Amino acid sequence: MVEEALQARLNSLGYALLPLVDPQGAIVSARVHPLDRAVAVLAGLLQITIGAESAILTAGDIGLIPAGVVRRVEAVGTSPILCVEAVCRAAKS
Repeated sequence: MVEEALQARLNSLGYALLPLVDPQGAIVSARVHPLDRAVAVLAGLLQITIGAESAILTAGDIGLIPAGVVRRVEAVGTSPILCVEAVCRAAKS
């Protein structure tokens, strides 16, 4: 899936693309963010762990991460990973 298509999907879900992308092969340590976030995979395999649950995302997948929960992402497999993150634009009521 091309980057523009994933960006359009993120926008339709109410997310704005973040300007920074983690370097290829980076492991993001466990973090908690104050706003809902999304991780969109463009290529490769990405393991996302939210709380105690994990899932493997592939190209075209979007993982939604609720605000205030512990999350961790890690590239898995032998292929390079390319992914982007987005933050929710809409405030929760």
